[in-house]
Parts: sequence; structure tokens; C-alpha cells
Amino acid sequence: MQKFYVIACLSFLAGLASGKAQTADSIAVPAVWLRADQGGATPTVWPDRSGHRRDAIAVPGEEPAAGGVINFNRTRLFDGLNDYMKIPYSPENAAAVTMIAVFQPVDTVERGVWGAEKATTRNMMLTTRRALGPEATLNEYARGENRPILSSVVQFWTRTAVVNGNGFLAVGSAGKERGQLPYKGSIAELMVYDRALGFLERLQAESYLAIKYGITLPGGNYVNSKEKIVWHGEQDQKFANRVAGIGRDDAFGLYQKQSASTREAARLLVLSAGPPAADNATNTTPIENGNFLLWGDDNAALTLAKGQGADSLLALVARKWLMKATGTTANQIPTELRINLKLLPKEPLGYWLVIDRSGGGNFSTDALEYIQPDKVLGDSIVAFSNVRWDTDGSGSDRFGLARAGRTLPLLTQLANPTCASPAGGRVAVEIVGGQGTYAYQLTGTKNGFSRRWQGTGTVEQTGLPAGSYTLKVTGEDKSTVQRHFTLTAPNALAVDLGQDRQLAAGKEIVLDAGTRIPAVTPVTYTWENNYGFRSKAAQVNITQSGIYTVTVTNAEGCSCTDQVIIGGQVARQFDVSPNLVRSGSTYQVNVSLEEASAARVKVYDTKGVLHGQMQGNDQAHYQFTGTGPQPGAYTVVLETPKGIETRKLVIY
Repeated sequence: MQKFYVIACLSFLAGLASGKAQTADSIAVPAVWLRADQGGATPTVWPDRSGHRRDAIAVPGEEPAAGGVINFNRTRLFDGLNDYMKIPYSPENAAAVTMIAVFQPVDTVERGVWGAEKATTRNMMLTTRRALGPEATLNEYARGENRPILSSVVQFWTRTAVVNGNGFLAVGSAGKERGQLPYKGSIAELMVYDRALGFLERLQAESYLAIKYGITLPGGNYVNSKEKIVWHGEQDQKFANRVAGIGRDDAFGLYQKQSASTREAARLLVLSAGPPAADNATNTTPIENGNFLLWGDDNAALTLAKGQGADSLLALVARKWLMKATGTTANQIPTELRINLKLLPKEPLGYWLVIDRSGGGNFSTDALEYIQPDKVLGDSIVAFSNVRWDTDGSGSDRFGLARAGRTLPLLTQLANPTCASPAGGRVAVEIVGGQGTYAYQLTGTKNGFSRRWQGTGTVEQTGLPAGSYTLKVTGEDKSTVQRHFTLTAPNALAVDLGQDRQLAAGKEIVLDAGTRIPAVTPVTYTWENNYGFRSKAAQVNITQSGIYTVTVTNAEGCSCTDQVIIGGQVARQFDVSPNLVRSGSTYQVNVSLEEASAARVKVYDTKGVLHGQMQGNDQAHYQFTGTGPQPGAYTVVLETPKGIETRKLVIY
């Protein structure tokens, strides 16, 4: 029994296989390798680059022409009449064969691309629509398309047979004896393996060809010769449309310096290392081995849509792109991006290139990097020069196109006020594409702030309190735009330990500083009193009289402090007379202790501010005289080595 397997045009590659047929940084060597982009060819000889000297030969009058191009790489052109080449390789002795080809037909007629001739037991061929093996015709290609095609055919034979030693492979025909029309179009590359490639080997070869010729492998990974994924089919699935790239892989001889997707005849986007040349071979900008830049888009429409955010002044092309960078110096490659404006909505000022360096898809106005075109070529091509990708080393960027404007103020930096500086807010403004002098007006919506000034396209304003603001910018041409932003105050804290209290003998008082602090707010607590008490808990149990102070601090460094006096019985007699007194008049504080000791009397207002103190030493009886401060309620505190006791004093 014979078996024939076809991996059809643009084969589906879902992931890496676990088995490896070769070591990393090496590739499976083809039995035949025809490359039209390599030198040394003549009209009748297409050199074999595999090292096996199986050159494709044409007789005079049947030789294909040079001069075709797929993605800036040269191809051989077959005329569809009698162009025909023979490869001195017979699959007759092979148990399996893998054939990988890149070609581009010029019409939609079914024509033969390659085939085995005089191969009695290995009857196989490829046309522009189907592949044929000994027993079956499988996997018809898409009809009616004449774009570049990457096809992989793998065929197995499970029995030996009598072979024809005169067999060979035909290029430009499915075989003259089959009755198929000769091939008409370009053939860029043909890789013939005399065995079935393993999944990883085939994936590497197809990735090489896909990058080189701008062909998208739908849904699959792109893998280099070092077995490193340079485009992840699953992770990057949203951007799996029109995937193309530049890069270098010496194991395959890949040195692609300029590229565009060949999915569509009209190329919207071309990217090159340095300025693009007439073809890939003449581009002189270097790329180090192992470095790649691959991009794909999300297949959105080429129409304009409003940018992200209520404050956005942008109109963005709906289609967005993902750029993936691989290699240690990929982010140092100076690239030029060219855009075909004929494929975009017509705009009098054209378009800016906008890049989200985070790679996360944030296309809000102030999150983007803006690059203006620096060249116009003909009537429709604009160029963005010296663009470097993945400058943050994250491995990816997202980019798009925004409608250019005369004045676009970016809020490049916003700094909120702090606890230490309630009016310490700051805003930095940069005008995209701005030239000359601008008139600025900054107005607070509710905080009463207003400021006017004139300046260049880069300005900074400081000394801003919290609040919502409107920034109005007027250019020299009288065009005016507005931006809105908000500066937030630091999170406010509140702590209230309540009224002063008396501590009863043998009892305790619970003080809780966290009653007004939300549970989700991270804060620290610092307790202390005048007798050496310390605690870091939100709640403390008090068994000793004293003046207790707590400071609550949040993660932003803001703090709030409160104080409470816990009094007790520390004196035989303690009174204030009179306790209702006119401001400026005197009052007496009488103290009798159980035994001689130091005593100190302090007077506090309701905010905990000290308004006076009196003290004495080594006495059992004291009489202090004080003068009434400003009208208000006050607390008179007696401090002794045994604790504190309090009395009230009212000044009118």
C-alpha cells in the first residue's frame, strides 16, 4: 500500500513538534536547492545550491528568462509555452520526498509547476491548483488567485518497487507526458528533500521562505534555524494577517533587508533596513545574524476612527499592526517605513506614524510616540526614516497611522500634588509638529486657578493644586485646540480619638485610631505618651493615665495626628479657681499631693495646642497662678510621677 500526504499552499502550522531531526543552529540539507536570488545562473543553467551539483538544465530555446521579482528577490520567468528545465534527480529510490516551492502564476489557468518524469513508481506532480501522487489528488489550492504561493508536499512510500533509473524532475511543467499546460509565471525557489522532513524541520524551512517572500503562514509559528520562535501563531493570532518581515538567518542564507506582504498586489506598507533599494540584494544596510523584525495586522478596515479616551483629539486608521523584534540588536536596526497614501482616506495634512511602545495596544493620545514623515515620493508614497523598534526591549511594539493635524498638544507628564505640597501639581506639554510661538491658557474648573502665557512647543507649568483643568492652545495661525486633565489630591486621612477621659481605678480604656480609616487603605500607626508608652497597633488598651498621641501615615506619606488626655486620681486635692475667668485675668491652680514630689501643670486648647505651663519640685502642696489666654475652652493637666489628672477651664 502506498500513502501520499500533502501539506497544501500556506500550510497550517500550529506549534513546535517535540521531536528534533537536527541540532539547534543547523538545518536539514536539501537534495536539490534552486534559488533564483543567487548569482552564477545562466539562461540554460539554474545552479543547485545544495552542494550536490544537481543543476537544473534547459536546452536552448526552452530556457526561462531572468528578471522576475517576488518581494524584492529575483525569480525565473516561465513563458507558459515551452520553457522547461530538467533536474537530474530521481525520486525512484526514495522512501519519502519533501518538495517545498515558492512560485507566482500570472493567470488563473491550471498549469504544471513541477513533476516527476520517467519515475515509474513515484508518479507525482504539482500544478497551480492541486498536487498529485500515485493514488490520490488532494487539497485543491484556492482558485482564481495569482499571488505568490508557498507549497509544501510530503509523500511517503511504504513498499519498494522496481525503479526506472532514468527518472528526473521537471521544472516549469508537471511533466511533458501528462498533458498539463506548461507553467506561466515566476518560480523563486525549490527545495527538494529525499526524505520526509520532521515537523520542526519543515516549519523552519517554510518560515525561512515565508519571511523571504512576504508570504503569510496562517495561524502558525515562524521558527528560525536556532529553533527560536520569531512569530508566535497563538499569542499573535489577532495580528496574523499580512505577516511579513526582515531578518537574517545564515544557516538558510536568509538576508532579507526589505519586505512587504505579498498577500495583496497593492502594497500599503513596505519596511526596510535603511532606505530601500531597487531589490533586496542591493540594499547595503547591515543586519546581524539572528535578528528579525516581523509584523502583521489585525485586518481592520482602512478607515478613520476616533482615538481612545474621551479627551482624544486623534483620528486613527482602524487597522493596527504588531511588530515583533527578535535578536540582541534588532532594536538597533534603523528602518524606513513607506506608506501608500492611495490606499488610505485622503487627508490634506497626511498621516503620522504612531507607536505604542508598551506593545499592549494603548492608543490613547498621550501614550503614543509620534513620528512625522520626512520624505514624499511621487504623488502617493510617504516615508518615515530612521525608525527603531522595540526601544524598551519588551520584544514588541504596536503601531498605526493617525491623521496629521496642525497642532496636537500632548500631556507628556502629569504630577499630582503631595501632602507636603498641596499646590505642587505639575503638567508638561509638547506640541506634535508644532513650530513658532503658542498662546496657552490653563483654567481650573472649580478650584479658581487661571494662568495665561506664551511659549514654544514644549512648556511646563508648576504650582498647581488638585482639580480638573482645561488647557487651551492657540497657534500663530489662530487654530485652537483644548485638552482636559485632572490632578488628584493625595488620599486624605482622618483620625479621632474622642473626648478626654478619666481612668477609673482597676479599669482600662480602649483607644481605636482606625475607626475612620477604610480597611483597604494601607496605613501605619505610631502611638506614644508622655511616660514612654509606644505601640504600632491601630487599637491600644490604656491602663495608665497620660497624654496619648497617635500618628497615622499612608503609603503616599500623608499623615494625621490626634491626641487624647486620659486622666486619673493622682492628687489628694486638685482644683482650678475660678474655672470661669475673663481673658487676661488670673486664676489659681491648687495642688495637694500625698507626698512631696515634682508637679507640672499644662494648659491646652481644644486643638491640643499648649498655651502655658507651670511647675515645681519636691513639694507636697503647690499653688500656681495663671493668666487667661484668648476666649475658649481649655484643659488644665496636672502631671506627677504617679500619672496625670485634668480639669476644665473656660475663658470668656
